[in-house]
Amino acid sequence: MGSFKTCPKCALSIGDWRQTCDCGFVFFAERPSDRPSLPDAPPLAQTLGVAAVFATGASLACWVFVFSFQANPALLVVSPVPSVLGLVLGIVAVWMSPKGRAPWGATAAIIVGAVVSGLGLLLLLAMASGGFTPGRPLRVFGLRLLPSVRRGRELARRPSGDDPRVDSVPSETRSLLVRLWLADARAEFASVAAFEYLALDLAAAGAPSELVDWARRAALEEVGHATSCFAVASAYAAREISPLPLPSFLSALRASTTGRTGSRAKLIERLAVDSLVEGCIEEGVAAEVARVGAHYAEDPAIAKVLGRIAREEASHAELAYAIVAWAVREQPSVLAALGPSLERSRHRRRASRTSGELLEFGRLDGERVNALADHAYAMAHGYVSTLVATSSRADHHAAA
Repeated sequence: MGSFKTCPKCALSIGDWRQTCDCGFVFFAERPSDRPSLPDAPPLAQTLGVAAVFATGASLACWVFVFSFQANPALLVVSPVPSVLGLVLGIVAVWMSPKGRAPWGATAAIIVGAVVSGLGLLLLLAMASGGFTPGRPLRVFGLRLLPSVRRGRELARRPSGDDPRVDSVPSETRSLLVRLWLADARAEFASVAAFEYLALDLAAAGAPSELVDWARRAALEEVGHATSCFAVASAYAAREISPLPLPSFLSALRASTTGRTGSRAKLIERLAVDSLVEGCIEEGVAAEVARVGAHYAEDPAIAKVLGRIAREEASHAELAYAIVAWAVREQPSVLAALGPSLERSRHRRRASRTSGELLEFGRLDGERVNALADHAYAMAHGYVSTLVATSSRADHHAAA
């Protein structure tokens, strides 16, 4: 006997197989779905999706904080860290979920995380400088870090004997000189922190107090270099230009990546290698570039700035040679590391950012800079060769 159902309109009982009642009411049959319902994402995937949203949100918060409160743009360097975490968590959450049932937050985190990570990494590369810039570099993960700058009010034209002559300089040339002097100013400003770190490293390695004090004096001299370069850039731009502070987290990050907490032997070796490449060669080049620039500069104010930089950068190169000599005396095994690092620096060419037309403004072209770099490399190579020969003779006498 078949089953029956009651029409809700006329209360008539009709066969269950009928879809239309005599009164005209139409029943809609409940058919089982042709496709089984998809299971929800597992709890772990949902949790990872929520975590991915928070991680990418932290990255976006960095950008909002900087642009809303005019914070240091260098803070944006930290943005790739949580965004990469959010990107990874989002991918894992999608992978763990059934097809078409991934948490919505995971998909959004993948998209936002990829965008923010890319922007943050591009910013980090923008802060990193390639090629030649004056002064001992401040590095994290091998990348040269430079400060951001702030452009302030326009400067009133009150020429004095200490200011560069800018009125007769064409506007296009002034714009180029602003960029060049600003690049030097940022590098010199970063060198202040680099020499402070050098002094700390020397003290931690047990270096003589003379070297520690010399490094601290060099940091003060770099303050003067940065101040002079920013002043020249501001004069050409007719607008105040000043550096923004380097973010405090970079200090902890650099300390964690330089191995200061490692063994004393590794610290001495790193001091020797860094001083050879970044001091003997790079600062030697900086001194010669400034010296030659001062010779050709037609503006007495520019010649005065470059002359001071040349003298003090030459002193910084001498400090680097003294550090290498002390490291070799303290730990002769560092000689084995000096040769390879010297060879790698040999192929580092300095990018040509100027042409010979700017020589009258004290700016050297790439060809001249590279020639000076070759000379500095030859001096450093000869010094290392002398150290190796001296060490070999000492070993020979000791064996005899």
